[in-house]
Amino acid sequence: EPFVDGHYKVGQQQQARELFGKLKTVYQERLEYYAGIPLDEQYNKIDDILSDMEAYRRNIDILIRNRDRDFAEKETLIFNEYIDKFTQFIGEEDQEYLSDPSRGQDPDMQDTAPLDTIPAIEDSIVEN
Repeated sequence: EPFVDGHYKVGQQQQARELFGKLKTVYQERLEYYAGIPLDEQYNKIDDILSDMEAYRRNIDILIRNRDRDFAEKETLIFNEYIDKFTQFIGEEDQEYLSDPSRGQDPDMQDTAPLDTIPAIEDSIVEN
């Protein structure tokens, strides 16, 4: 994960997106596997399922923090499809948390903004 962020920080957006794609594929393959096993086995793997979902989400958060807006929006829609595969484990509040890019941001990342506020921030910078 830090390497995706690092590529963004040094202006290598394409490399960041490629690495994100590789990580995303790993999480998607795992989640597809879990979605395909019987429900009782899914319950036995709940920690792994939630861990993979959270890691996948953290990678999308990196896109958002680095203001790769269009790419982040597209990837969030894809991620939400994976959330839908496991609604039996995720309460409504947790589902909102996982699918809302403005929730759960790292408190150490005070310079970040929710995805829907980026244009307003950019407009105010241009005006000043």
